[in-house]
Amino acid sequence: MRKTNSKVLVLTPELQVPGGVSNFFEALRLDRYPDIEYFFISPSKEEGWLESVWRIINNYYLFIKILLQGEVSTVHVNPSLNLKSFLRDGVFVFIAQMFSIKTITFFHGWDEKFEYRLNRNLLWKWFFSKTFQRSEHLIVLSKKFKSKLINLGCSELTSKFHLLTTVADTSFINDFSIEAKINSYDNEIVILFLSRIEESKGIFIAIKAFDQLQKEVKHLRFKLIVAGDGSVLNQAKQLVSDQHIENIEFTGYVRNNAKKEVLLNSHILLFPTYYGEGMPTNILESMLYGMPVVSRYNAGIADTVEQGVNGYLTDSLDPEVFVDFLKKIVLQKDYYEQIVIRNNQKALNNYSPDKVNEKLLSIYGLTSSKSLIHC
Repeated sequence: MRKTNSKVLVLTPELQVPGGVSNFFEALRLDRYPDIEYFFISPSKEEGWLESVWRIINNYYLFIKILLQGEVSTVHVNPSLNLKSFLRDGVFVFIAQMFSIKTITFFHGWDEKFEYRLNRNLLWKWFFSKTFQRSEHLIVLSKKFKSKLINLGCSELTSKFHLLTTVADTSFINDFSIEAKINSYDNEIVILFLSRIEESKGIFIAIKAFDQLQKEVKHLRFKLIVAGDGSVLNQAKQLVSDQHIENIEFTGYVRNNAKKEVLLNSHILLFPTYYGEGMPTNILESMLYGMPVVSRYNAGIADTVEQGVNGYLTDSLDPEVFVDFLKKIVLQKDYYEQIVIRNNQKALNNYSPDKVNEKLLSIYGLTSSKSLIHC
């Protein structure tokens, strides 16, 4: 029998929703534990604005109803720092704190433009001070985000900060072979873009860089897999058609066996993102399955990718810069093989669901963990 007032309520989108938060909690499956329950705040199906407004109101009603039962001791919210999450999740935090329930806020993404607006809006800053700023625990994906929260008014005197990572999907690790990955490299080098297909995720930069790479390194065979769905998918396909770019495959959104195929058969992750990321899951998963990472100094990526050691990062948005990085990898097979082994081991040791589970459960106070990382 569960103790009264001992449950952790975790707010997350439905697990079928494409995105970092749902992927994170689907991989961890914390709701297997008797004292943890998921509360779904976003549906997997599309809805109109009236449906959306009604759902949000109904969610608040159901949330209050659960809290009134007296079993919940901790509410864990998972916003990004953007306007939508700020308002929606801030209300959940405010309600929980009205019931004198402990709150944990885990910032999964960070929109620097919204941060700028928040710093200059007195009403929003007041709302922030009455909600997220009062969380007993603040979880971030980078030390950079801790500094930003302190600048917004959060204090280590009132909140405990934790540095956590997102999680790599280990579902296919038993099918992964380092030897097979390296051997297939000799036949065709497969470059992967695994993300929502949005302009700010760098899809057009990736396509242009791949096109240029093929023109500059003609003695090797290349393929670009674009795995994902999004608002500019058709524009990306049109660019490839208009420019007559060969050897690009669009798979759409991948799950289960389709995701396994792209992770096992791809050799390099190309992800020129300038989106308001936290710590993108695709970075960790590509490392787990033996891929060097070519990306940007964005959000928490630099905490994981070390320049020239397990990949390359840049501040630039110039496709030619990414071409130069790709050439450093594809023209040195011995170097590539070293990164395959290095990234696989680093991901296994740090980003597996078991490792992240242990740290998060410790924050909940459900188990002790010496491996908990503090900022």
